[in-house]
Amino acid sequence: MSLLLRSDDTVVPSPLPQGAGYAVVVAVGLIFALGMIGLTRLLKKTLNEDNANVET
Repeated sequence: MSLLLRSDDTVVPSPLPQGAGYAVVVAVGLIFALGMIGLTRLLKKTLNEDNANVET
């Protein structure tokens, strides 16, 4: 039996349309990526962290 089916074999509708689901995934990914970029720049500025240096 499929996970999308109830015991009476009726289809349970999804809470969001497929496009909205993709938008949520892309938005969370972009927020995470921008946060990591910001954190990297902050570390480079305040702690002189540089990934070109072997010691870091």
